[in-house]
Amino acid sequence: MHPGFERSIHRIVGSNRVSQRTTDRQTYSSDMWTKAQIWRLQGNPSKHRPDLIVWPETVEEISAIVRACQKFSVPIIPYGAGSGVCGGTTPTRGGLILDLKRLNRVLAVDHDGYTVHAEAGVIGEVLERTVNRVGCTVGHFPSSIYCSTVGGWISTRSAGQYSSRYGKIEDIVLGVRFVDGMGRVWDTRNSPEGIRSLNLLPLITGSEGILGVITDAHLRMHPQPQTAGFRGIEVPDIQTGLELVRILGQMNHRPLLVRLYDPLDTAVCGLDKSEATDGNLVQGIQSLIGRLSSKLGFMAQEKMDDLGSSMQAFGLTYPSVSNRVTRLIRESCLLVFGFDGDEEGVARSMRYALQQADKLECIDLGEAPGITWLQTRHDASFRQSSVYALGGFIDTMEVATTYDNLYRLYDRVMRATAPYAVTMAHFSHAYREGCSIYFTFGARHRNPTQLEDLYRRVWRMAMNTVIENGGTLSHHHGIGLLKRDRMRDELGAGVDAIRALKEALDPNQIFNPGKLIP
Repeated sequence: MHPGFERSIHRIVGSNRVSQRTTDRQTYSSDMWTKAQIWRLQGNPSKHRPDLIVWPETVEEISAIVRACQKFSVPIIPYGAGSGVCGGTTPTRGGLILDLKRLNRVLAVDHDGYTVHAEAGVIGEVLERTVNRVGCTVGHFPSSIYCSTVGGWISTRSAGQYSSRYGKIEDIVLGVRFVDGMGRVWDTRNSPEGIRSLNLLPLITGSEGILGVITDAHLRMHPQPQTAGFRGIEVPDIQTGLELVRILGQMNHRPLLVRLYDPLDTAVCGLDKSEATDGNLVQGIQSLIGRLSSKLGFMAQEKMDDLGSSMQAFGLTYPSVSNRVTRLIRESCLLVFGFDGDEEGVARSMRYALQQADKLECIDLGEAPGITWLQTRHDASFRQSSVYALGGFIDTMEVATTYDNLYRLYDRVMRATAPYAVTMAHFSHAYREGCSIYFTFGARHRNPTQLEDLYRRVWRMAMNTVIENGGTLSHHHGIGLLKRDRMRDELGAGVDAIRALKEALDPNQIFNPGKLIP
């Protein structure tokens, strides 16, 4: 790296906010992308390392840093909290990590106008807690709310678990300020929504840092609801569950939450406490195989439990067995839903939903499954270690389609991945037109050196199937490196339009190179 560039950066922010330490460079070598975890398992934790990390505190500092990077042709990778799962912050060409965590102020809360102005590095839970103090909510509750930022949400078109009620982040963000590849500062919030002229906001939202870096944003708020109610329903099969998802998603009183778990995901979550496995995939596999073996007289359940990690590893290494066991154990599924608002409205909507479930011959499980979900809804981000400890991997793929195509897309992805990975799914983010399918893959190879090849095979089969059957590449995780090469399959000539916009805003191609578009 050119000494003149390093001197420029130190002059802009001071030496205490610049690091070239090996530990820092290794830490910032990736986000939570599963392929990066596989590299770590294989003893190569720093396959792609940045040259330095910088912590700016103001828009002016960011603009100056960008101009220095432009002058010396140094790549810039904007970095929030690092909870992404698509390799969106992987510094494939080295360069400078622009960590925004010091832009951590909630600048203004306008209770009368129901808007909040926050810097890009504000952690989601801090933002929500701040607006709660004035009786409001942003309504954006991703499972990563404790480890994701406002800027990261907007950059990846994030969705919260209550998106059926409050919308995705593109429905919540009212305007952003960002710095482009020439160091120019843009502000897209030039008028109230509804009378706003054409601007760059829809293009910056979801641009994953390839056009510039978001520094702060204005977001919509809502009054905090008076109450919320949750319920669990046992549905006889997936098709019946999907019909109930459609009915709930099309109600005039928008549901707060609708989540339908397929048979394996239902077994992992548990319809009751006796079956629950705390949302852990490998424990769920062990429990399923154990119950089937005991039922068929192969081996006592107690003996199966004693086998512990050996049985879990077996289930991940031979996914076709685990997937077949699931079909033999159960067809029924768990559906959890909820409403918020005033007490009368919530009660009325809950009665209607239960009436519709009864017509479809579903079983009301009461409040317990909904309350359990509410209490554990942020735990998923912290349950991957058990799979990696077995020498395997776990990953998720979130796609979306219309209601008339949901079951076909689900079924074909399940069939395509069954030989290679233990696969389960839930359906969520229900809207009037359709909803998301959130697949979870788990697999292990007998030869650890082949694990990355297996990972690529699973994703290739899954993505091919999604594209061939009318699904989206992503619903809310973004594209990053993981899905970049399939963007032309989805957008066609739209990829050329994005590239032309990047040429206009970032002519030296310094912002987050290699991401989003091929």
